[in-house]
Amino acid sequence: MERFSKAVKAAAFAALAAVAVHAENFKVGEIRELKLAEAESTATVSAGVNDALRIRLPDDMTYVCGIELNMRIPETIAAWRDSVAYSLYEDVARQKGSSELKGRRLSFATIPGRLSLNVYVPLTDEFNIKDNPYSERIPVMPKIIDNSVFFRFQLVMEDVPETFAGAMMDVTAKAVLIDKGTLSLTVEPAKQTDLPVLRSQGDGSKSEKKNAKAKPKDGKKFTVYIDDKPITSFRNVLLDTGEHHASIVSDSYRNELRTFVIDKARTTNLSVELRGIEPTLIFVCPVNTQIFFDEKQIENPKTAFIIEPGEHSVKMVVGDYEIVKTISAVNGRSYTMSLDIDASIYEEK
Repeated sequence: MERFSKAVKAAAFAALAAVAVHAENFKVGEIRELKLAEAESTATVSAGVNDALRIRLPDDMTYVCGIELNMRIPETIAAWRDSVAYSLYEDVARQKGSSELKGRRLSFATIPGRLSLNVYVPLTDEFNIKDNPYSERIPVMPKIIDNSVFFRFQLVMEDVPETFAGAMMDVTAKAVLIDKGTLSLTVEPAKQTDLPVLRSQGDGSKSEKKNAKAKPKDGKKFTVYIDDKPITSFRNVLLDTGEHHASIVSDSYRNELRTFVIDKARTTNLSVELRGIEPTLIFVCPVNTQIFFDEKQIENPKTAFIIEPGEHSVKMVVGDYEIVKTISAVNGRSYTMSLDIDASIYEEK
């Protein structure tokens, strides 16, 4: 059986192209629905040569930049190259009191003579997949109406075999995702600390006030940097996939630095609890060591202490052994003072 001549096919293509982007009335066999419930969902239906697809998009389109349609073409259709066309439409609605649909055709192409075909529909400017020998990219971007995209198949060749009437193409739809993910950063204010405070000047003979508490710094300002760039809103930050760095800088809290990884189309949760800026001091020394902080003896040296910024003198006494050290405390730093006792062995002949 002789197929369309090249001239007839060219005329048919020109006629169809002429109505592109203009509203037209048309009929379809069935409207097959593919629902992409989530960004990473897939959906598959079987469609005939005069059917249409309504692709329902995810409610959350944060990562979606396009649609990929994978078509499995039966041999009957593949043997008759360019016999079935596919078109992208927008503004499709059913005519009142009629079985006809009305919509604007945005693109037109035919199915080549092979058993599979990938068609990409761009939905945002971030779509960057190019044409290649095994896929086709729709050259226009449709308006998203009713959170769906309308795709139509159409028999455009006469005198095809009767088997075309029952030929079905398996079509799988999935979203094309941008190569980004989300950082959800939570910054918790510094909690009120129960650490005792060592003061250079006390009221009375006790150098350690066991119930003293550092005043919280809640409500103070801080700045968040992502990859050394300041950001004002850090609850949901869209970032490229890969490793990133978050830093929190403040005059009222200790600076914090975190490294995190962003995965494609995923949310990375990162929580940072701020710490007070006051210097802290911990003693590591043998049992029964007497410790004097700025000439005042510490009653319970086993815990950590908050100290004031500036110069401090610490004396440690073990029996008749005594050592004195000076600490220059700076806000945002933690200090550990360790007393090591060693023994040496000397051998003589």
